[in-house]
Amino acid sequence: MTSNGFDFDRGGDLYSAASGGPIEKFSASGENLGGFGVGGRDLVIVPGPVAVDQCKNDGWSTFQFPRIFKNQGDCVQFVETGK
Repeated sequence: MTSNGFDFDRGGDLYSAASGGPIEKFSASGENLGGFGVGGRDLVIVPGPVAVDQCKNDGWSTFQFPRIFKNQGDCVQFVETGK
């Protein structure tokens, strides 16, 4: 499989998306933590917020990719800085 993209979460875990395959998760030390969307299950990824309004009214808590937000301010910072 050819890797099409990757991202890291706050803990340093790597998520790798491969063409035609599941999204794989690896620990910061390189251990394979398994895949998502395996066994015929559909995987739905909600992309990160692109507008501050998406962070309001607990909207920040619905995002899990490219990372999980700890509060509304963290979500707003992501929209404004991409970090």
